[in-house]
Amino acid sequence: MRNACNLNRRGSFAIMRPLMLIALAAPSAYGQLATSPLACYDGKYANNTAFKSLAGRIPELRAKALKSISTRLGLAVEQEDCIRIELRDALPARPEKIIRFTKPPFGTTYEDAKPLVFLYTEFMFNGSYDLETELTHELTHAVMRALMKPAAYGALPEWVREGLAVWTAEQVDEKAVWLIRAQDGPVKPADLLRGLGDESEGLERYAEYGLAIDALEKKQGAAAVRTFARLIVEGKNPPAAVGQSSGEEFAEFCTSAREHARRRIEQIAPPDINIYFELRRADKQRDYKTVVAKANQLLKAGARSPLSASVLYFKGKACRMLGKTGEAEETLRQLLGQRDRACEWIENGIYQLGKARVEGKKFSEAADLWQRLLRDHPHSEELDNALYYLALCRAKAGGKAEARRLLDLLERSFPASDYSSKAAELRRTLR
Repeated sequence: MRNACNLNRRGSFAIMRPLMLIALAAPSAYGQLATSPLACYDGKYANNTAFKSLAGRIPELRAKALKSISTRLGLAVEQEDCIRIELRDALPARPEKIIRFTKPPFGTTYEDAKPLVFLYTEFMFNGSYDLETELTHELTHAVMRALMKPAAYGALPEWVREGLAVWTAEQVDEKAVWLIRAQDGPVKPADLLRGLGDESEGLERYAEYGLAIDALEKKQGAAAVRTFARLIVEGKNPPAAVGQSSGEEFAEFCTSAREHARRRIEQIAPPDINIYFELRRADKQRDYKTVVAKANQLLKAGARSPLSASVLYFKGKACRMLGKTGEAEETLRQLLGQRDRACEWIENGIYQLGKARVEGKKFSEAADLWQRLLRDHPHSEELDNALYYLALCRAKAGGKAEARRLLDLLERSFPASDYSSKAAELRRTLR
């Protein structure tokens, strides 16, 4: 299988001819390897049944995504195997040294002049992201890369690349809510939009980029978006593509797109967002009784509220800080049990629940959580804490050798950690 997987890196691919939409061809044997990345994966989840079940859905999700890209953007590749998907571990199972992972969890690049989508396995598996949505987003980039020369694709402004990907993956509302919720305090949502003429880039811009494509669709219809996408892959510069697809001069389009985005983001904003900011302010002030009161007020909106996961996290944390361990555990288990949708608060919830169980002297149950945090959340800012607490839990269970190994790993990985003195104290008890 290893030799077959290596062939993935050297095969040829076809580019769609301009102005033509070509139906997806049946995958070849090479294509089966390109579209079934689990066959080439031997990382830390290789024997994990739940992960294999999730990763085994990639061929189905890939086909669904490519169909959506074809329908929404009018873009398709001639052969499926011109795009390869690769599974990567951000952190190995037993690293010699832990380095916090800071790269994007998913992405698209070129490999031997062919588009490659890479998925870091931890972020597929840890519940923070929806695999189908993220795969559609990345495959939008990959299809455009397949239809364009690398230099031409690289020259596209971020609002075009990310706007088309966000819109195609139907992430506009999600990105808008994330942008609003990420603020430190109450803000008028429309004031967060800088306009397409602002050249600064970053994740916080993705909502506005997607809303620009949404504006084109709402004003001129879905066919206009397909025209815009086609002109872009044919090499038209974005202002010219905007002019032909929208009938507006680029400056006029930028103005109307911003006006549309300002209206839409006000509509998308959760109705109880100001109460949420009151909760956040109380959390920063360590007024945990107010946090719980505000959280209970917000949770009346129901579990499907876009604020519910973050509210559950802050309530669980507040209950723990108030010494209400039972209520903290119940609340945090509710957060971690939200398996039907992606949740960015899973990592924080694991951390708080792990602390609650250590404080309740449930060391065996806590160890499972610290191990999960270390395995599935390599981007966490609490990895040194997790190592210390996992060592403590192992020591409490009589596993002195394993506790020493973990403390050695903590010392190698985070020599300046705030937990260094506690680790040294724990090490003395293991002699």
